[in-house]
Amino acid sequence: MTKRLLSSPIIAVAVAFMAGILLGHYLALPDITVLIVSLLSLAGIVVTLRRRTKIIPVLLILLLWTSLGLLSYHVRYQRCPQDDIVRYSSDQPILVRLQGQVLDDSHWAQSSRPWPSDPS
Repeated sequence: MTKRLLSSPIIAVAVAFMAGILLGHYLALPDITVLIVSLLSLAGIVVTLRRRTKIIPVLLILLLWTSLGLLSYHVRYQRCPQDDIVRYSSDQPILVRLQGQVLDDSHWAQSSRPWPSDPS
């Protein structure tokens, strides 16, 4: 198993990172827990790197990439300000009325492309 992982390491790293993203989507782990797992796996890599067996550092490196994928997902998609509209929405569609003040007139840039909803 170690030789297979070492012969194509980018595939294993990509799979571990994607697994972290999927875990981040389905698990609600606090960021501090993921950060602690990342730091512990990094420390484990440093400690076990000089041993004869290479499977433990490889597995710890994959765990590190998994936790980095999970942390990346949380930072990019789970963090939002307290007044973000996503905090007021739900999975079920509801009618919403917005009230506010227009600060700037919108204008479309000149383009040769037709309007996006134009069927032609």
